[in-house]
Amino acid sequence: MESSHLVFDVEQAGCESCAARIQGVVTQLAPVAEVVIDADADEATVTLEAGAVATEDDLNRVLAEASDGSGHVYRVRPGSLRLAR
Repeated sequence: MESSHLVFDVEQAGCESCAARIQGVVTQLAPVAEVVIDADADEATVTLEAGAVATEDDLNRVLAEASDGSGHVYRVRPGSLRLAR
């Protein structure tokens, strides 16, 4: 089985400190191999280990954790979650 790549837009993630917060919590979704945040595009690419699954609800749950104390409300922009190869 090969790994899968989830790509999605993250609302209110437009700076490097926001990107770092988001990256820190998204890696808690086991088993995640890699998280890349493009703060300029408000986009995240999450590489899951082979066979792993993460839903939009899973992502929004950890993004809500990252929002605590940030002054922002991070979430997956509705309709933006897609599977990339």
